[in-house]
Amino acid sequence: QHKQAGLPLLLSTEREASRPKHVKSAAERRSAVSILVGTLQDIFLIVIRSTAVPPGTSWGLLLAVLAAVLDQVCASTSILIYTQHLLEHVGIGSPAMRDQLSIAVAGAKVTGVVVGIMIVDKMGRRPLLGGGGILSAAFMFLVAVGAAYTNVALLLIGICGFIFVFVATWGNGYWVIVTEVTAAGGPRFTAASQAAASAMLFTAGWLTSLTFQSVIHAGGPWSITIYAALAAIMALYAFALLPETRGCTLEECAEKVRTA
Repeated sequence: QHKQAGLPLLLSTEREASRPKHVKSAAERRSAVSILVGTLQDIFLIVIRSTAVPPGTSWGLLLAVLAAVLDQVCASTSILIYTQHLLEHVGIGSPAMRDQLSIAVAGAKVTGVVVGIMIVDKMGRRPLLGGGGILSAAFMFLVAVGAAYTNVALLLIGICGFIFVFVATWGNGYWVIVTEVTAAGGPRFTAASQAAASAMLFTAGWLTSLTFQSVIHAGGPWSITIYAALAAIMALYAFALLPETRGCTLEECAEKVRTA
């Protein structure tokens, strides 16, 4: 009945007879070590600007790595990890109260994700990340003021404002721009560039979280302004270095990076 209906998924007798009797086996899977070595070799070729690497790839790698480092050194992850410690510093001794206030911080993050999804394609990349850097620096400075004067309201507004703005701009925008600025490398070197950026992202986040409390203990509450200054550098990066790629295809993004 199926053959009479002529369903395309069923072969006719003639086509079935013409099929090869032996099908080539799939290529052997590469081990994780060989993939890692190959990626590191590709990153090295990009760094030394080998002739095998397409034009613009090295600049795209630098833009991606800078974005990854700036994304984390402003304490975007550390401020979440140590929110309860900061609240305790300003006099919130009750763990239950600190938990309740931390829910507000979590709410700011969720709201930032939603808003970020809504605006990421409606704003240019430069104003999105540049404005995000400026506002993030302002709210981080407010965190420092709240911590220095043990003012719970200022501290909480600063933390919530910073998390909301950062997540809505850099939190979502980072992944978009890394895809766009590394497009010049073609499939092979784009993958290597994005791998390098991801490695730097998590390394910078780990180092910042590792040293966050030590920085505050050594310099006092006003040392939080260091992270505000680093957030301001995010704005400088966006306005001075980042090409505007909103609405561009990956091919157009690659061309903009080559001519930047």
